[in-house]
Amino acid sequence: MPTLNAASRKPDFSKVSALLWPNSQSITALRKETVITHRAITEAIAVRDGKAARDAMTEHIMYNQRFVEKLMAEEAPFKAV
Repeated sequence: MPTLNAASRKPDFSKVSALLWPNSQSITALRKETVITHRAITEAIAVRDGKAARDAMTEHIMYNQRFVEKLMAEEAPFKAV
């Protein structure tokens, strides 16, 4: 089974992400944050530290929420009605 990282590098995903996020710096920052927080989550799980895993997952979700809100406010080709 391919990893998420390998799957995200497929050409089809790249085309979709380029349409959704034309700012390559934004997507690079998102990928970097994703790798860091996913690593923290998996390391916490590996040592059976539920609190650290939960904290890392919360951080990841909050970052992604802020990222999406920023995209919608600044880069989206449409505005919510």
